[in-house]
Amino acid sequence: MADIHCFKLLKTRKVIPGLLRIITPGMNIPWRPDFYCGLLRLAFYVLQLYLEQLSSEFMNNNGPVRTLMMIEYYTIKPYSNDALISALHFLKFLTEVRIRNMIEELEKNHCVEILLCIWEQLMANSLRQSSQKCLMYIFFILNKMNVDKQKDFLMILHIELLKRVLNPTKEDVIANDKMLVTHIRLLWNSLTSFDKSFDSFIANSGIFILLDTIKNCTMAVKAVALGLLVDLCEEGTCIPYVVTWRSRGKTFLNLLIDIFMEENRMLKVKVNENCIIKDPEWPICGHKQKEEIERKDKNSSASPSTIDLLGSCRSKVYALLQILNFIHEEKVEMCNEQYHIFDKRVSITDQISLLLAQNYLLLKLGEVWSEIQIDLINENLQPIDLDSFLLDTVTKYYRNWGLRIQEAQHEIIQQNRFKELIAEKELYLLLKEARLSNSYKALVELKLLARSSEIIFRLRGTQRQRKHLNLENMAVGKWMFNLPVQPIYHQHIKIPIDETKLDEKCDLDAVSSAASTDNECNIAKFEQEESSEC
Repeated sequence: MADIHCFKLLKTRKVIPGLLRIITPGMNIPWRPDFYCGLLRLAFYVLQLYLEQLSSEFMNNNGPVRTLMMIEYYTIKPYSNDALISALHFLKFLTEVRIRNMIEELEKNHCVEILLCIWEQLMANSLRQSSQKCLMYIFFILNKMNVDKQKDFLMILHIELLKRVLNPTKEDVIANDKMLVTHIRLLWNSLTSFDKSFDSFIANSGIFILLDTIKNCTMAVKAVALGLLVDLCEEGTCIPYVVTWRSRGKTFLNLLIDIFMEENRMLKVKVNENCIIKDPEWPICGHKQKEEIERKDKNSSASPSTIDLLGSCRSKVYALLQILNFIHEEKVEMCNEQYHIFDKRVSITDQISLLLAQNYLLLKLGEVWSEIQIDLINENLQPIDLDSFLLDTVTKYYRNWGLRIQEAQHEIIQQNRFKELIAEKELYLLLKEARLSNSYKALVELKLLARSSEIIFRLRGTQRQRKHLNLENMAVGKWMFNLPVQPIYHQHIKIPIDETKLDEKCDLDAVSSAASTDNECNIAKFEQEESSEC
């Protein structure tokens, strides 16, 4: 009765029209910005409290239109982001409340266009925490809209926001994990609900952007993003994109192994420096989880081994490995034959970690059975003989499986050392049997053949000979001698001769004047011919 009397009082006092008057932009009374922001937040809060009971009065006074006007006013004269958050939160409440024709009324008054303008203005500025919260509310509201045409550009908005998170500006604040988890959850909902959204996501390189986000984000965000990736890979269309992804020399397989081992380090799983398990009985059990299992005052209805699966990245990594190795094995092989990127030949440490990740399910089942056995002991319960025999057999089987995995990891180390020894011996044998002198002679012969056969070497030799010749003073013609000399003219050289010694040794015949005149005539004739040719 008190509530009914209160609602009647609100109607008679016209509280709803007064609140709508407050949220209508362009108030005549000037307010201080901080006071006006507080007044807007309070008005939206009160409207949200009494909207369902006074929905008819809200609709009759154009409540949806006034709300959209207040949100659109941010693009004309920006006000506080806190007030915008309150307005968007109230608009999100309008899309969820059960009021007849509410969604149609919002769409008719250009709700989508107004939100897109707000989106562009927020993305153009630095992304603070308040701006990121506004973007999340915009995503919530757009997902409630019924127009299928909006799904394509909504997917583009998702991709743009992920790109901004991967490549922030200097003024941007680090993306909040809660915001990223919410965004990926909304993206997950859009991809699994609409086939067109999935096609648009693939066409706009969404898989590569999602994988880059998984590589660079925290473990909380990775858990949600890997869950989305499991659903996408199970369908099979995105397998080629996953296989061909690469980032700084790491493939998708390396990324999965790194995530698996990173969570093992966070949980403090006992492994040595080579990532070989130390405790075969609890190979994947963390330190805190083991303490919870062995507690005597533990709640028997709770299972730490099962709780570990909630929000775990290791279970998603195991699921992705099973999809790639068994469900879509043919697609993976075809893509790897074409691109040669998804190579299973990884490092020794990654091989050891991969062996542990591939057997995650069996090890987790053994962990659960061991926990059941401990719970029965703590509760002082003795099962019947058959159940006790089955329980002992199952736990023993899984413990032996842990020992086999440990032995297989040691074998990987031994095989790697054996290969290194063989490679080292082959290197020493090669150095021992090498004949460097014969190789040098062969290289000299190859150089000689190249110089004599290749035209470029012959042209180079001719060019070198031409550089040594003085073409201006060289005489071309037939001479009485075949000496490799170059005649030089117009030079007079005096040689001192001791005539007494010359007469004692030999008698020199005098050169005839006829021969000297003939030589002078030939020289003059050659010079005339050469000048005429020039």
